Amino acid sequence: MFKCPHCTKEAKVFINFFLLGRHCDKEHPDKPRPNWSQTPGAGLPSTSAAPRNVATSKPPPGDATTEQAPGKPYSPPLFSGRTPPADPYFRMARGVVQRLNFPKPSLIHSTFLPALQGAQSKMGASDVNSAIYLTDTPNEIEDKVINHAYSSGRDTLKEHREKGGDCGTDVSYQYLTFFLSDDEKLEELNKGYTSGKILTSELKKILVDVLQKLIHEHQERRKQITDDDVKEYMKPRKLKFR
Repeated sequence: MFKCPHCTKEAKVFINFFLLGRHCDKEHPDKPRPNWSQTPGAGLPSTSAAPRNVATSKPPPGDATTEQAPGKPYSPPLFSGRTPPADPYFRMARGVVQRLNFPKPSLIHSTFLPALQGAQSKMGASDVNSAIYLTDTPNEIEDKVINHAYSSGRDTLKEHREKGGDCGTDVSYQYLTFFLSDDEKLEELNKGYTSGKILTSELKKILVDVLQKLIHEHQERRKQITDDDVKEYMKPRKLKFR
């Protein structure tokens, strides 16, 4: 069990220190944070491997974001960078949770669909044209793809035939990588679009057909769900871990 070096409290010290920035529930505002790597028996055991990207115990020289008020101890961030990645948290948690009698958390790395306006934009409820909804009608799907999906096609037909489009940024092609199950067809579209043989309008028409069929099938299955099905699905039940 992890202990706070100032009051030897054993409950949730690891969680409080690493996730909330406290020693324990008592916080000890007048006490400096311990260096777990140099305090055997208090916090992480000395045999534990240091997690990746853990910040050092001293502030980087000239880093204004880590300057402390005079007379106060330096409190290092757990991970360097302005946006802490989630992956190190999971890696660290998997190394210690069994000692706290909890099952190991799992991490699934996923690729997200870009917004219809492109990867530099984002989906949001404030803009209904930023995404395809499972409740959209066939006409709404067609309108969103044709008029709002970002295209990497060239400005003129002649230029597009000569240079082709960019499948790495074209939203219609990116969506097809998720929803078109035929890999050979997808590769054919890639070669045709990048070479200029396939036009943007043709690529979008293919995506419209795929999405209309997919969402129609989902809507038909959804109609078969009853209130009893929802009630059974939402019923609280005890989780069983192996």
